[in-house]
Amino acid sequence: MIFIFTYIRLSLLIILLSSCSSVINLSSYKPNIQFIEPYYDFGISGPNSKIIHKFKFENIGPSPLNIERITTDCDCTAVVLKKNKFLHGEIGDIYVEFETKEYENELEKLVSVFSNDPKNPVIHLIVKGIVKRHLIAVPSVVNFGNIKKGQTLTKTIKLYQTSQNELILYKFKANKKYFNVEISRFYEENSRGIKISIALNSSIATATLTEAITLYTNSKKRSRLDIPIFANIL
Repeated sequence: MIFIFTYIRLSLLIILLSSCSSVINLSSYKPNIQFIEPYYDFGISGPNSKIIHKFKFENIGPSPLNIERITTDCDCTAVVLKKNKFLHGEIGDIYVEFETKEYENELEKLVSVFSNDPKNPVIHLIVKGIVKRHLIAVPSVVNFGNIKKGQTLTKTIKLYQTSQNELILYKFKANKKYFNVEISRFYEENSRGIKISIALNSSIATATLTEAITLYTNSKKRSRLDIPIFANIL
């Protein structure tokens, strides 16, 4: 009799443990949305420009992920591309678009993505950057720092186009004794302009170098731009 009761208790315990295990396993079978990068900095742009970006995400959970809805700031649009349902391991895109209009200075937009992920039912995506009306150079000062004599070092300046008209660099002035300057254009996701590569020839002298490069453009507000250049040649 004792053997029978012991057997029954063991059987009930095994059933109970199996039931708990099933509950635990079932609770883990949920969708899980993960954004590769929930933050995007578009850098520098001008007024009346269109900012476009795609936020990529993946369903790393075992169950299907459903994008239920997306809300944005009033002048910003965002949609999930192609479809709203994603199986395990599938990758999707949230397409965001807005115009800078006449705004100036720092700009930030918020996009909220709602899904059936129980741990992350809403995820906030951020798009931010700086809007400038006039010509802007980054950096505004070039500092080579300490550099050994005979060493060649290159620094880059970006002139950002902040209007609908194409930015033109008519000419530049730089001391050819110290610098070799190369001009090219750059095109990024939401910005464009002119790239200026400055190579310093440090074999000339051992001293603290204080120079400048002067840029002449078609900008109506800043047709001339002086960029100070510093270096300490050891």
